[in-house]
Amino acid sequence: MLNVLIVEDSHEVGRLVKEAILSLGSRIAVNVVPSAEEAMLEVGRQPADLLVVDIRLPGITGLELMKKMRTRRPGLKVIVITGLADDKLPGLTAELGVAGFFRKPVEMTPFLQRAAECLGLEFHQPGVPAGVGSVAEVLAGLRRTLGARGVFLLDGAGAVLAQDGSLPPGHAAEQRFPLLVAQPSAGLWRDHLGEGGSLVVRWGRNLALAVIAVDAERWLAAALPGGESALMSPALLPGMLQAAQTLARLSAELPAATPATPLPVEPPAEAPPAELETLTALLADSGGAVADADSFWEEASTATALPSDDQAAPSQPAIGQVLSEE
Repeated sequence: MLNVLIVEDSHEVGRLVKEAILSLGSRIAVNVVPSAEEAMLEVGRQPADLLVVDIRLPGITGLELMKKMRTRRPGLKVIVITGLADDKLPGLTAELGVAGFFRKPVEMTPFLQRAAECLGLEFHQPGVPAGVGSVAEVLAGLRRTLGARGVFLLDGAGAVLAQDGSLPPGHAAEQRFPLLVAQPSAGLWRDHLGEGGSLVVRWGRNLALAVIAVDAERWLAAALPGGESALMSPALLPGMLQAAQTLARLSAELPAATPATPLPVEPPAEAPPAELETLTALLADSGGAVADADSFWEEASTATALPSDDQAAPSQPAIGQVLSEE
């Protein structure tokens, strides 16, 4: 079994990274923790084959965590993901020997290719299903795959161009879809179809919506029963991406659409000067005395043992938040 440890303080990003990595194969176990300190405890219980880490974390930064873990396991593969916009970061992480550096929203295809390479696995990009010859067949196939209430092809204004199934009573499409397609910056992933290809998710108690770009003028949406739990399906990301790719290749058959009018997007957060100084200092650090806090976590992670069969594993706190209630 290959073990992947994701260190990400955003519950949604961590969950989607986990779901994507699990799509690489059945021999992968993935754990998500929200801080570097918890990650150090986790590797004391189960060594990691791949570390996927955000840079900005509560407490110890992701790069500091990587350096500490590599003192125990020098060959540890590391992929860094970040929302920081500083141009120096790719160079800093390259000097630290990371296997991959990705900015948020993460480009799915190259990310999975790099993760598969780090784990010694083959990456098979989703292709066009054999025998799919029409828009209606693509929508119906995706609905069956996801167990969706409805699957919809939308234009840039969120109007329905084609559909298979429907939304439940009381969930008007004209009120739900326009906001989602107008906010690509709300997406947590960006696929390889283009700059607009963000996967946007939103859910309430009994319904979840997932929307992904087909091209610059059209979007694909799925309405899933079950609220947040529906978004845990390992079929969601690959299914949506594959269907969007197929529809893009059937562009001659797609109905005419109105281009999207994006809402203003705030620029990515800049790294504070003090934080950049900390990251730069990591490159020049040649060792030395370990701080008291470092000693504590080092001893705690070393002393942590796997629970026996008759001993219950400690429960972890819930780390989720709803993007927006329906």
